[in-house]
Amino acid sequence: MSGSAGLSVGGAVLAGGQSRRFGSTKSLAPVGDRPMGAKVAAAIRDAGIDPVVVIGASTDAAAKLGLVLVPDQFQAQGPLAGTATALSYFTGTHVLVAACDLPLIDPRTVKQLVANASAHTATVAAVGGEAQVSLGCWPRSMYRQLLAAVRDGERRWRSLLDLVDVNLIEVSPDSVADADDEQTLFDLMARGDQ
Repeated sequence: MSGSAGLSVGGAVLAGGQSRRFGSTKSLAPVGDRPMGAKVAAAIRDAGIDPVVVIGASTDAAAKLGLVLVPDQFQAQGPLAGTATALSYFTGTHVLVAACDLPLIDPRTVKQLVANASAHTATVAAVGGEAQVSLGCWPRSMYRQLLAAVRDGERRWRSLLDLVDVNLIEVSPDSVADADDEQTLFDLMARGDQ
């Protein structure tokens, strides 16, 4: 996606987790007629971002999602490492990074984050002023900071809030509601059908 402010944005769905609480491969959990990770990728694409890749999934899962697989540079090191991998992969100015477990994400929310992106500040979804780091638009210029943190052993996604300048963008709570287990996914899908 090329924006009017000269932004060039790629999209990345993070799917490198072990899905311990979920009980099966989370990115492949059915959401309507497609896997949850494909639903997330579609929302990013429908916002005008192309290409969209998957970070850290298995080869089989990436094929089922219909996405190009980008192997995680730091296996099993968490979403901070996955975000660093996404920033290293693309050549544009920014990367929209989303967790694979956001079944109610929508293109409007993605567009809102990109529209508020700037050269040196990340835009991160927020609900009631609380950062929701599972969805954000990250300048590629932040790669070295993230890489240093990962190499120092940092794994927590929320640590990004302390590492870089962040602009919080208020979004609908549903758009960033994560499905950490099958029951939560079921509840979210029931809520989304209303």
